[in-house]
Amino acid sequence: MKLWQAILVTGSVLCLSACSEGPLSPDGLAPAFAKGGKPGPPGGDPDLSVTATDLGSLSGNSWATDINDAGEIVGRSDSSSGRRAVFWAPDNRESPVDLNTLVTEENLRWATAINDLGAVVGLQGGGSFLLDDAGVTHLDDETARAQDINDDGTVVGYRVQSTGPVGFIWVDGTFYDLRGGTLAFGINSDGHVVGRARDDASGEVHAAIWLDPLNSFADPILLGGGPVYDWSYAYGVSDRNVDDIVYVAGQQGNDSGDYRATLWTVHLSSNSVIVDVDVLDPSSYAFDVNSEGEVVGQIGQKPRAHVWRVSDGLVPVELGALTGRGTSSASAINNAGLIVGWSKVSTKGKDKGLEHAVLWELSS
Repeated sequence: MKLWQAILVTGSVLCLSACSEGPLSPDGLAPAFAKGGKPGPPGGDPDLSVTATDLGSLSGNSWATDINDAGEIVGRSDSSSGRRAVFWAPDNRESPVDLNTLVTEENLRWATAINDLGAVVGLQGGGSFLLDDAGVTHLDDETARAQDINDDGTVVGYRVQSTGPVGFIWVDGTFYDLRGGTLAFGINSDGHVVGRARDDASGEVHAAIWLDPLNSFADPILLGGGPVYDWSYAYGVSDRNVDDIVYVAGQQGNDSGDYRATLWTVHLSSNSVIVDVDVLDPSSYAFDVNSEGEVVGQIGQKPRAHVWRVSDGLVPVELGALTGRGTSSASAINNAGLIVGWSKVSTKGKDKGLEHAVLWELSS
């Protein structure tokens, strides 16, 4: 889960769209990258270098929101016809494809996720869509906001209702609602769903994981907090790894404006579920995590894309931007460690303020 789906949080206020601004900490210095980017050392780890590739756009701004294990990328782009859902193939990184042109549609506005089989979900002008080998399926509720899809074709998201948002699971054309006050943002290959749920006793909003949501709709596990904890959200979930661990990425904060990226490590066994909590840097968001425990997101009031890695003690590594002092954010990472997001293209001239989708690659 990802920047687009990340309902970015300021206190308890939701921004129900992609937000390049938000409550974020002072900008830091980072290497500049040209189109097709040159490697350079990121902040935080002298043994790594980063290559950033400008993924271009149809016209104007573009944002990459997800990447699957085949390296296929989806997102959205401005165009002469408005904002369009787009796709980047592994062998053509600088030319996004308008998904509307592949299926004779005009209304596919934002591709929010892609699974490892190439099925795409996203937002259209009124509701959500699924695009797979069978063509386009329009989820039959105009309030539905599809956020993620796993390899079984199960879609998760939320529906906007008069009483507030309600998280859903969509399977073979049928909606299954989670309890009221929920949001569902991510799903992994085992069908574990993450998002938020409201504690009925306290009324507080907590990051949550549903381990078997189709059999226990009302019983999420509420994930714990830390030193700045009044509320929390879970945005991304990894596949279960060989150690029976599922990582969950998100954010926690308090009503005084302190908010921090958070990694929850969920240890699964036949007898118990144990959750460890790592609270990361101030003024940060974590949007996604892979099965190696590599977390991506942003730090700063003028955000800069970062990755945190469990193998390196969760020390933040800055990914940089397409221009030296420009803002950037990382929204998704696949199991090969490829990272996508967005960056300012320039801080001056005719392209000042322009944002493009970016692919970051790490190497030692």
